[in-house]
Amino acid sequence: MYSLGMKYVFRLGVVVMLVVAVSACGGSAQGKAARPIPEGHNATLLPGKYVSDEFKPRASFSLNKGWRDPYQTSSTLSLLAPERFCGPNCTYLDFWVVRSVLRVVSPYEAESQPAPNDIVAWLQANPNLKTEEPQQTSIGGLKGVQVDAAASHVPQEYFSGCMKACLPLFEDPTDTSQHFGLYEGDKARFIVLDDVGGKTVTIAIRASADNFDAFLPYARKVLDTVEWKGRSGESKATCVCT
Repeated sequence: MYSLGMKYVFRLGVVVMLVVAVSACGGSAQGKAARPIPEGHNATLLPGKYVSDEFKPRASFSLNKGWRDPYQTSSTLSLLAPERFCGPNCTYLDFWVVRSVLRVVSPYEAESQPAPNDIVAWLQANPNLKTEEPQQTSIGGLKGVQVDAAASHVPQEYFSGCMKACLPLFEDPTDTSQHFGLYEGDKARFIVLDDVGGKTVTIAIRASADNFDAFLPYARKVLDTVEWKGRSGESKATCVCT
């Protein structure tokens, strides 16, 4: 038979286990659970943990104050940086499952092509890009390769999918009006993860060259919180409480 003291210890142990379980899941009555990224443009994202509800593979991450204007499809997740990082051009953190790339064929036209198997090699071979030496990195426990790049030539008459003349690189096949490109004076860090649940994910940290160094650690703080949900070979238990 249990004594009253033993019953008390047993009940206290159950309570502690429940608290630990809730904390491990990232959720609590105080609203620490991951929330879906809101629909529509012009939204301001409150600080906290978010989970992608359209972009595949599913990812969660934490944001500080100031991120805004989220856009997502099954192939693209784009976040506009706080205003203090925006100079002549806007500053973004983008996630892409690149299915189509764009090859410039004239000052005003680009040809859509299926994405290559090696995105980093394609970026290095692009005649309109100046790339630096690739380096090893990791995001969310997955190893990848990063390469910094800037546009060496921007076709001055190409505006499709851009607000002004840009060098087009990627196209979203679910919405062909959505392009990823670099404006004149932009710099980007591309991080390519080859196997996120069987897909290649390309992350782009993009800013004007004069804002890039200041923005890079701010974007990296977000990337340091990324967790991939339901990926094959997941090494650590994660869950999303919504």
